[in-house]
Amino acid sequence: MQADEHELQEFYENGELTPARRRLIISTGNAVIEDENFTATVTVPASADLTRAGIIINHQSMRVEPVGFSPVAGIITDLSDREFIYKLVSADGTTHDWVIRIVEEE
Repeated sequence: MQADEHELQEFYENGELTPARRRLIISTGNAVIEDENFTATVTVPASADLTRAGIIINHQSMRVEPVGFSPVAGIITDLSDREFIYKLVSADGTTHDWVIRIVEEE
């Protein structure tokens, strides 16, 4: 069996070929989690392009559901609204709506 000589590559807006990336984390530091208020604040650089980004939610719940117009987690979309709500459902049936806020680095 012969290995394929082609690499997976993408064109970016500048038109140059670059090696493909599955994930590029744009947040700076860890999210600030407030368990009492069910909020997570994510800081991103002011230069971050949120029009083509996605949210990654690390959790121990059984299920995560977007609420209202919040995008599905893990899908590239426009995050310019900067505030999203997700319902986390635990195995025992407990649910909590979490607010994810995206703020610019100071």
